[in-house]
Amino acid sequence: MVCLYFRPLKPGNPWGPKRLFILESKTSDPFDGFVYKGKPAPDLFAIDPTVLTWKDGKQYICYSQVKNGQILVIREMENPWTFGKREAEIAHAELPWELLDQKINEGAFFVRSPDGKRLFIIYSANGCWCDDYALGVLEFTGGDLCDAKNWKKHPKPLLVKGNGAFGPGHATFFHSPDGRELWCAYHALRASNPERKPATRWLNFQKVDFDETGYPVMGVCNGSGPHPAPGDK
Repeated sequence: MVCLYFRPLKPGNPWGPKRLFILESKTSDPFDGFVYKGKPAPDLFAIDPTVLTWKDGKQYICYSQVKNGQILVIREMENPWTFGKREAEIAHAELPWELLDQKINEGAFFVRSPDGKRLFIIYSANGCWCDDYALGVLEFTGGDLCDAKNWKKHPKPLLVKGNGAFGPGHATFFHSPDGRELWCAYHALRASNPERKPATRWLNFQKVDFDETGYPVMGVCNGSGPHPAPGDK
């Protein structure tokens, strides 16, 4: 399954409505092509889907939905292309560092601790056009994934501006070739944008560390310039 979102533009509306779409690979090789499976919710204004396969094999999707700003919703899947009935609103902008621009929580991505015992959702807050776009952390505390009380928002951001990079956010995560390291890919601005105008965003990569409890640690952007490559042993 591949979850996408599409933004059809309309005259006078530069943003347009946003909808989730599902593609299914024809074979186990993604280069063999995909078939269109449809929209899981025809009229849902949502973006940035991420999918989790849980221990029992059931799949869940987390996306950002427009509701008094943008909030994060987790929802069970009936099958890889159909929403189930159960869902929960698990995050909205509420912390001081999240309220420096617009009330936005978006760009979710599921991340596990190295030992697999802790489950996090890394998300973005504020607007992607501002210096203070940053990454935050939600953590699943156990029980029902579709129960909002089982998700804890940590008070401090995971990654903030620094070293000439501004507004880091909308992250995805991948392992190094040797499987020993977790890396984060995110976009950021190369210059401060105090007027919050539309600006070019650049792709960045940064290694993720974990403390002794399995909590992710990043800090500030590493900026441009040479950095160690992902491990390949």
